[in-house]
Amino acid sequence: MKECKSCKQTKSRSDFYPKFTTKDGLYTVCKTCHKAKTAAYKKTAIPDKSVSVPNRCVPPWLTDSDWQEIKAFYFQAVHLTAATGSRFVVDHIYPLRGATVSGLHVPSNLRVVSEQENRKKHNKVLDSNETWVYGS
Repeated sequence: MKECKSCKQTKSRSDFYPKFTTKDGLYTVCKTCHKAKTAAYKKTAIPDKSVSVPNRCVPPWLTDSDWQEIKAFYFQAVHLTAATGSRFVVDHIYPLRGATVSGLHVPSNLRVVSEQENRKKHNKVLDSNETWVYGS
């Protein structure tokens, strides 16, 4: 038996996910609380500063204003998806991991596009004629 740190209920050991780095080999929260917390996290429309991009792509000089602009792009993508029924995503104009050039996770390098358009781009850069440059 083990007490969940979240709901404070004593539950069976089978009600906890395994975690090999802890002394008893189990997470401190039960599966039910863990699932609820994960679901709540996934519903957040706007990510915080802990973006899922490589650290080398996030410059240290970003201001709070820059972060607000970045959040606005994600907010716009979520609302366009809800309004149209088609999935919209935030695209890096200059890819973070391009073959010849790599961009940064900054507001001036972001745009909201449909998921299909973003998949067509596939880590390539647009030239001035809005065509894909395949060497990038």
